[in-house]
Amino acid sequence: MGGFSSMTYYMRNEMVEVLQQDYIKTARSKGLSESAIIFKHAFRNASIPILSIIVPSILGLISSSFIIETFFSVPGTASLLVAAIQRNEVNMLAFQVLFFSSLGFLLQILLDFIYTLVDPRIRLAEANSFILIRWIHNSIVRNKTKKLWALVNETNAYVLSKDKDQSLIDSIKDNNDLSKHKVVVDKKFGLPTNIEYLILEGRLYKLEKALG
Repeated sequence: MGGFSSMTYYMRNEMVEVLQQDYIKTARSKGLSESAIIFKHAFRNASIPILSIIVPSILGLISSSFIIETFFSVPGTASLLVAAIQRNEVNMLAFQVLFFSSLGFLLQILLDFIYTLVDPRIRLAEANSFILIRWIHNSIVRNKTKKLWALVNETNAYVLSKDKDQSLIDSIKDNNDLSKHKVVVDKKFGLPTNIEYLILEGRLYKLEKALG
């Protein structure tokens, strides 16, 4: 009850602060009803800080109820945890720790999902973060490719042409994993010994060794 009353008081303070914001005044000036303003605008924004303390409150309520369980002689997880500590039951203690950790993890996942429902801006921020990560990854790959192409010159690279080297191209595709950017070529194709790289369809491949 104490935790619930503190959360209610905290929610009340958040609502008072949110109802004084400019967008609430704008909503009133547009003629929205008081219920629409409270539930669609004020309550959603005021509940965001509350969500951050729900998970610790629930875990604290479950794990720290030893006094209530002892006073009312009600078996529960808290009394079981204390009994395991007193009896040096390592297995039960490990299970309790795993249980509360898993419960907190699942509640945190659920809380993250609720965040996206309460505040659409969180989804937008997640999308922007994903785009930023993808842009960083592409930039790293592009810089690596530029550095690799800088090592290539006319003397140590050979450009494969579909007109002249179709059989060599087919052999490379059949006998190599092109995703590794490394290829092995049979000596029967007569590539010069100084060739270190092959260029196939605009992509650069390191020539490891020749077979045969």
